[in-house]
Amino acid sequence: MHHTNASTPVMMGMAKGAAHTVIEGNGGNHRGYLTAWMRYWLLDDQEAMKAFHGDSAEMMHNTNWVDVITSKYG
Repeated sequence: MHHTNASTPVMMGMAKGAAHTVIEGNGGNHRGYLTAWMRYWLLDDQEAMKAFHGDSAEMMHNTNWVDVITSKYG
């Protein structure tokens, strides 16, 4: 069994109307947030961070996404 450190930031959401395999191929509606997450964590892109960070995180308020949850991280 693998365990993740409690301080590791996580975020999950589901694009409205997305089928189970929509992420395959070009990524569908997931592409933008997947790219932003990688830019944030791999390139320290502070603009991309805004999609996930804080009470005004874009993904948390995007009506095209449902069941969005996040860990609280600095």
